[in-house]
Amino acid sequence: MLMKNSILSILLCLSFSGCAEAEQAALQPQQAETTQNSSLRQEIQASNQNSEQELSCLQQCGQEARGTVYADCLAEGGNKKDCGVNGRQWYRECLETRCGDEAIQFDDCRTDCRINAKKDFAQCLEKTGSKLDCRGNKKEEVQACIAACE
Repeated sequence: MLMKNSILSILLCLSFSGCAEAEQAALQPQQAETTQNSSLRQEIQASNQNSEQELSCLQQCGQEARGTVYADCLAEGGNKKDCGVNGRQWYRECLETRCGDEAIQFDDCRTDCRINAKKDFAQCLEKTGSKLDCRGNKKEEVQACIAACE
């Protein structure tokens, strides 16, 4: 009886240690990916900072909103939706304080394009039921609309 309990105890210990090792191995790729993403973001930000003189005011505001406000919010544990709202608000304030009326009108036009495309996508999906076809139509519609804004 003592021998059975000893063997069961040893097997139980081995299975727990095996689970811990498997769990640790599963976490390591995620940690490496996070480190890679962080260094990639830093590289992209550094290269973007070098080309800031080439960017329009609208592009600079967008870059700062995505690369700083949105990214920092996510890094601090915020969810994508809330961080997106904060980034968008910051972007709009940047346009209003740094850029002219032309940039604001262009942003309004692009926003309208995207909102209308969402409505059209929902209608297409309701009629056809094909996400793939409707998504393709939406993409083309948004691109054509934004091109007309310029």
